[in-house]
Amino acid sequence: MGVSVQDDSTGSNGQGGFGNSSSGDGAFVKDVQSGSGADDAGITSGSTITQVDGNTVTSATQLTHLMVPYQPGDQVKVQWTDASGQSHSATIDLGSSTPS
Repeated sequence: MGVSVQDDSTGSNGQGGFGNSSSGDGAFVKDVQSGSGADDAGITSGSTITQVDGNTVTSATQLTHLMVPYQPGDQVKVQWTDASGQSHSATIDLGSSTPS
């Protein structure tokens, strides 16, 4: 997908900086790989991924488990909330997970 995530509970760092980072309701996006499917869809650092192909995401660990059956070239429908609290959804083309 092209994102680095962490659990919401560890994403707050006390002050947090993002209103949705300590809610426990998704996988907090720390970074988005330039040119990735997530980047193309408009997912940004500070967003929280809340659903993948209709499955609710409650943590970064769960997101990782949900992504196991997918291969590069597959498509997944992702829902997320951006740092300002707006909800979004898009179908993302999965690329390889090779480091850049």
